[in-house]
This record gives sequence, structure tokens and C-alpha cells, in this order.
Amino acid sequence: MDIKAQEEKILKTEDDWQDVWYRLRLYYTAVLNVDDHNVFLFFCFDENKLSATRIMILVKNVGIYGDYKGELEITKGLCRPVKKYVYTAKSRKSMKKLSKKRQKEYGCDPDKRRLIYSPFWTNFKAMVKHIMKNNKEIKFFPYSSAVIHDNKPLEKES
Repeated sequence: MDIKAQEEKILKTEDDWQDVWYRLRLYYTAVLNVDDHNVFLFFCFDENKLSATRIMILVKNVGIYGDYKGELEITKGLCRPVKKYVYTAKSRKSMKKLSKKRQKEYGCDPDKRRLIYSPFWTNFKAMVKHIMKNNKEIKFFPYSSAVIHDNKPLEKES
């Protein structure tokens, strides 16, 4: 069954998201349509904890890192921006032992960071605010099940 053929609810305010939260708590999945992209929300479990601790966002037919310009826009609109260090903690520690002159000479900055977009959220309210701020149209399908595949066999990459 096509997701667009089902009953939908347009999400405009934070109060409208209560049904999404209820669906996540009850079934661990929820299906949205964000700017004409099918988006699946899943509760993820940590190995050491019995309760769900994170929400993962999966966008159908879009790579999580956004290979194309359109994919990058939807990734930015859904995923959590995180600044990560470029170098490992061990490398940064050894770089900091160098003098500022040597660091400049080698072209390394131990405090250099890069921006990545993580599909994992630990705070539902922060996720809702981010999605509402960065996307135009958000629809929720309360009666749909999250099916990621199209029942087609995977093709081998050559």
C-alpha cells in the first residue's frame, strides 16, 4: 500500500507531535512525509539498557550522508548537526605537545572540528523543533507500518 494513499495528519505545532510520540512509544516506529520524502522514525536500543534511548531517522531512497545536493538538504533538515574533532584524542594529545610554530609548519590544528549530521536523536522535543524549523511540509501517517524495502531483491553492485 502506498503511504500517500493513507490517512494523513499535517503537523504544524509541537502539540500536533503528541500522536507521533505516542506511536513511537507504542510501536517503536512512526512514518512521516517531510517535503515529499518518506521518513521513518525508529526507537533504538542500547545493548546494556532495556529501554529505548535514541530515535533514529531513516529517509527512504536517500543516503544518510547526502551524496547529492537535494539529499544533503533533506539530511540537514532532519538529522542532528554535531561538531566532531577531525583527529582522534590520542593524535590531538601528541599534536598539543608540539609548539605552535611546529603545528603551523606541519599544517595541523589539534582543535579542528568538522560538522556532521547524525541520524540519532536523544531528545524528542529537540528533534521536533529542528524538523519544524528546517522543513516546510510535515505529514504524519498514524496507521502505517514502517516498511523500508519494496519487496524487490537487492541488486548486486558491479
